[in-house]
Amino acid sequence: MFLIYLKYKSEVENYRNNDYGYYAGKTYQKDFKIFPVCVEKYEDITSKGKFYKSRKIAENAAKNLLKKCSFVSSYQIIEFPNNTKT
Repeated sequence: MFLIYLKYKSEVENYRNNDYGYYAGKTYQKDFKIFPVCVEKYEDITSKGKFYKSRKIAENAAKNLLKKCSFVSSYQIIEFPNNTKT
């Protein structure tokens, strides 16, 4: 299982270390801008995180998020052990 970890561009340098967190599979719109919904706490990943069955699917989803969400600056694909997903 794979997760997407997102980082963002901020107008304030080093604001919250520029991390969104683990992508939860949803986005929302505010002031005509699209933002990803993310899980910040590692403990919440199994219940709220969006899991992908393959690295390739996660990679494609992350690339689409880069295009869709203007504040997302980079991503990292994280492999998550199968036996911990509930």
